[in-house]
Amino acid sequence: MTELTALDLALGVAVLATTAATVLPRARSVQAMSFLGLGVLMTLVWLRLGSVDVALAEAALGSGLLSAVLVWLAVRSPDTHVTPGAPTVSGVGQPARPRPAWVRAVVGVVTGAVIVTVTAGVWLRVEQTLPAWEEPLAQNLADTGVTHEITAVLLGFRAYDTLLESAVLMLAGSPPWRWAATAA
Repeated sequence: MTELTALDLALGVAVLATTAATVLPRARSVQAMSFLGLGVLMTLVWLRLGSVDVALAEAALGSGLLSAVLVWLAVRSPDTHVTPGAPTVSGVGQPARPRPAWVRAVVGVVTGAVIVTVTAGVWLRVEQTLPAWEEPLAQNLADTGVTHEITAVLLGFRAYDTLLESAVLMLAGSPPWRWAATAA
């Protein structure tokens, strides 16, 4: 068993805080943005645990696709607790107030640093584990009935996982389409 480090504790606290920030607010836009941050943190947790494939799936599905759908829904549907015509900040229901110009720059730099860190972490983990994948794949490629390595992995070795991920995407995508149809 590996030793618990300050990074592990910081990630744990950040996941708990972001989960609370996702669940507790009433405003959909705040919930959607918090969920996006939670997806990024969960990607870092899976990387820390050494599970690169789950980290990539979390980054693509949890941080990317599902968060995009939630942000789209938050923008398209009005918050019910906001007074119509009242000035708001992104539909949060708080009075609009001027922000210093440096806030956008700081948010951009921090966001860019997080994206670069996550990308570099994934890249380095893949580079370290890639040689371990080549030999078993080459030995069993003929058994799969396909000639392309990626197709062999998806169909032969991860077929059920891929099927379940497709089902989850279909189930996650159908309510927003229904909500969009009823909102129009």
